[in-house]
Amino acid sequence: ENRGLSAARNIGLHNAAGDCIGFVDPDDWIEPDMYEVLLRGLEEADISVCGYDSGAQRVQLTKVVYIGEDAVKALIDEKFNNNVWNKLYRRKLFDGVLFPEGKNYEDVAVMHRIVDRANAVAVESSVSYHYRIRSESITKTYTAKNLMDYAHARLSRYNYFLDERPELFEEKKEELLLLATNG
Repeated sequence: ENRGLSAARNIGLHNAAGDCIGFVDPDDWIEPDMYEVLLRGLEEADISVCGYDSGAQRVQLTKVVYIGEDAVKALIDEKFNNNVWNKLYRRKLFDGVLFPEGKNYEDVAVMHRIVDRANAVAVESSVSYHYRIRSESITKTYTAKNLMDYAHARLSRYNYFLDERPELFEEKKEELLLLATNG
């Protein structure tokens, strides 16, 4: 039974036996050495990130390691993207975290929680993930459900920092409000 992307990811997380987790969406592709490059980043961090190419946009990141709270601030400041697909994670970061089933923008809804649990995020300069933009994709289809799911995912981030990290919320309140309202 096809229960959607979130359910597939949750089943994968439940059945994963390794120490690392990576995600590749079914219509995308990766460079043959992507996980090798990202694994090197995990030598000093819990999450390793690479750049991506969508055909319309090539995003090459600057090699850097964000430690602790600086990683969360970098996510809020969009120094790296909210998607789960161009990253490699220590599996332990997903303990007790599930993707919301039946919702789109499921990665936006959980990414802040994952990054907040990480001791560090290593950003690699390689462009190793290839994201295919399709005219019928969720990000290009403007329906009431998509807009509501996107707003809900962004608002959940705002509320997470308000409730769980009030000191960081105060520092980044303006950025979080802009993300929650503008996306």
